[in-house]
Amino acid sequence: MAKEARRAGRKAAAKTGAARKAARKAAVADSKKILLGEARIPKAWYNIAADLPVALPPVLHPGTLKPVGPDDLSPLFPMALIMQEVSQEREVEIPEPVRDIYRMWRPTPLYRATALEKALGTTAKIFYKYDGDVPVHIAADLTEAAAAAEHLDHRMKQLHHEVHGDPADPHSNSGKNVDLDEDLLRRMWELYRDD
Repeated sequence: MAKEARRAGRKAAAKTGAARKAARKAAVADSKKILLGEARIPKAWYNIAADLPVALPPVLHPGTLKPVGPDDLSPLFPMALIMQEVSQEREVEIPEPVRDIYRMWRPTPLYRATALEKALGTTAKIFYKYDGDVPVHIAADLTEAAAAAEHLDHRMKQLHHEVHGDPADPHSNSGKNVDLDEDLLRRMWELYRDD
């Protein structure tokens, strides 16, 4: 009788533990921000090269245009880092001194990109790191630059269409001489030169 009671108690505790674990997992799945505890700091970096269907082409030396070898990189990087970069293993062990440094500061929170997941229509969970605020003056400049780039993209498409015409339309300009807005082209050239 006592044995059955203990067994029933263990089953109830296991169900309660499993329910708590499932509740924690569901809470994490719905979280927008995840803080990684010190005990959960990863022991290895994930190397996407191991999961690519085709290996990436080798990095070419800018002077010789031949694949870069460890000797080319050794003046710039320690050999351990070079070996991590060329590894084809799925997981690359994080050196203990690096993990010790990770433990000294609170790890950067991970944010879940739910809007991106939805836009992509993926069941994968996508996370990113964000270390701080963008200063107001930079945010304003970025917004202005993005608007200018969008305007230029739109105008360049218009100009392309005016110059080359629509390939699907046999009556379009398709390479014929077109009068271009010289003032606009001059202003664009001045912007290009000033950079």
